[in-house]
Amino acid sequence: EETTVSSQTTHGAADMTRRMVCGGLAGMIAKTATNPLDRIRMLSQTGEHGIKLSSTTTTTKRITPLQLYKSILQNEGILG
Repeated sequence: EETTVSSQTTHGAADMTRRMVCGGLAGMIAKTATNPLDRIRMLSQTGEHGIKLSSTTTTTKRITPLQLYKSILQNEGILG
């Protein structure tokens, strides 16, 4: 009976470790996928997007998410 309990405990620990590693990887992938969109949302809400509007345009002109994305790549690079 002792070997069965010991075997189950070792198997349970390995399963828990696998689940923790898989959960951590899932979290990293999710954050990597959603962070650029969150940054674009934040920049559009604060107005600190770094896109210069010409003096002939009104301040109500909307900046598209694609324009914000291009601005981030141009001004801050791929890590921005």
